[in-house]
Amino acid sequence: MFEKHKLFYSFLITIQIELDKQIINYNQINFFLKGNLSLDKSLTIKSKPTLNWLTNDTWHHCLFLSKNFPEKFQNLLINIQENHLEWKQWIENDQPEKNFLPKPFNNLLNDFEKLMLLRCFCQNRIIFAINNYVTKIMGEKYIIPPTIYFDSIFEQSTSQIPVIFILSPGSDPTNDIQKLAERKYQTRKMTTENEEQKPLRILAMGQNQEKLALQALHLAQQQGTWLLLQNCHLLLPFLNELEKELETSSTKSHVIIEWVIPSSCMMFSFDYSRIFVFG
Repeated sequence: MFEKHKLFYSFLITIQIELDKQIINYNQINFFLKGNLSLDKSLTIKSKPTLNWLTNDTWHHCLFLSKNFPEKFQNLLINIQENHLEWKQWIENDQPEKNFLPKPFNNLLNDFEKLMLLRCFCQNRIIFAINNYVTKIMGEKYIIPPTIYFDSIFEQSTSQIPVIFILSPGSDPTNDIQKLAERKYQTRKMTTENEEQKPLRILAMGQNQEKLALQALHLAQQQGTWLLLQNCHLLLPFLNELEKELETSSTKSHVIIEWVIPSSCMMFSFDYSRIFVFG
């Protein structure tokens, strides 16, 4: 799961819980997702009041609400016309999802029904409203990305168990990995400029880099240092050879693999690897 999917996934969990509690139903969810799908807008155009701020699409969806959910929205159309200044003020607010709905709907509607009404007027604010909805029902932890604790990741790895980071474009944990390596070796600067004696060796994989990667691995195994292999999705066959090398390792070296997505293949042969999605 990647960053853009997290809020959607939390929203699915939330509405499923609300469905199980019979607080909402599938007809409400269908309207929230699709709105008024009727192609015949003759009634919409004919009945729409002459208010400059009120669009045909908004009135089209409101007609559907009042007809199909009369328990809560039966008087919606009349209310909009009689209290149009109050509705106009609510719509033109920068954050209508955080403001009280015109009376009596703020007290009349439950949280999901407020989403349905907001969908009619301000579709550009739906993402923010969903964020607030999930937070109110489930708690803030369901919308805040979990913190990646690199020390905890380190404790789960061994010389035979590599750590695999699945990266989205633009994300880069290299700096955090470098700091972790230095912390574990209790030093921030090495007294030598010899790269082979640094706690972490970084190698960007690419064409004809297999031999160099194995040399770097053997050196890390001899010294007990770490090896970070970047862009391993570019050399899929090499991972099989890397696995064999790690299986026979008995040193305290650690291997970290970075895998950038999207990629044509997301399969790993490491049976006990620790895989983390980053970014």
